[in-house]
Amino acid sequence: MAVPAAVRFLSMGPLLGPVILDDMCDGWKFPDALRGNWWHDSEPPRIERGKPKIDLVIVGGESGKDARPMHPDWVRSLREQCNAADAAFFFKQWGEWGPVRTTGHRDPRYPADPPPSEHMERFGKKAAGRLLGGRTWDQMPGGVHA
Repeated sequence: MAVPAAVRFLSMGPLLGPVILDDMCDGWKFPDALRGNWWHDSEPPRIERGKPKIDLVIVGGESGKDARPMHPDWVRSLREQCNAADAAFFFKQWGEWGPVRTTGHRDPRYPADPPPSEHMERFGKKAAGRLLGGRTWDQMPGGVHA
């Protein structure tokens, strides 16, 4: 955040776990990296507004022979954090693994099918694609949101 830049961005790939950008701890201060607000752990607590903020978050899954799956909830959470803070969100790819919706096991031993769930299967980078919520996310800073 201290680097002077016209556009501050994070390239989060491969994303291998959940990330919360609006409550990052930096020892004595707690910045909301997406909005540029810093809460200082002081008495009394104080907030500095208008500090540098993240303009763009780029997210992607892992590819290659030893690729690990990326959970869809991690990606959705970052998208929602960006949307709430009016930061651009760019979803690059799922990587080798992509989400699959299942409708249940239809096993006669169970009285009813379980609710639909989502799990990841290895399809390969090209087949897994880059759709999230049925669309591509190619947002760019400055209000150009595709």
